Amino acid sequence: MTIFDVSYPSKIFSFLQRTPNLCLLNLSMGFGLIDGHQWENIIRNYLPKLKTFRFTMETLFDANRFSKERIDELMNSFRSSFWIDEHRWFVRCLIQESIIQLQTVSKTFYCPHGELPDLFKSTYPQDNLETLYNNITSM
Repeated sequence: MTIFDVSYPSKIFSFLQRTPNLCLLNLSMGFGLIDGHQWENIIRNYLPKLKTFRFTMETLFDANRFSKERIDELMNSFRSSFWIDEHRWFVRCLIQESIIQLQTVSKTFYCPHGELPDLFKSTYPQDNLETLYNNITSM
């Protein structure tokens, strides 16, 4: 599923609430981020059969909106036992100039904006910049 504008996340959640048998979700979202607490709520309550969840969410990076503390808060929302222990879904945050991107960790990495990240954070303990660079498939 590709969503270009996340101005109204309630519409996305409303759609997903009508798909309780969904087992796999690949999601690409531009112009908005949804935190781990919101995703956990929708998955627990409406997507009980979801086994695979891969996503990329990105928005324009505004230093006034995304302070270091806000980025840490956002990443911490994906560090609960729901994400780490129950599902083993890990998330990385990449900031490249004016774009902040959240994505589920995978073995391959596509660098869509043609530049390596200025900032890198991950909820997966073995995920680091060296691993990321070794797994770039295209730029």
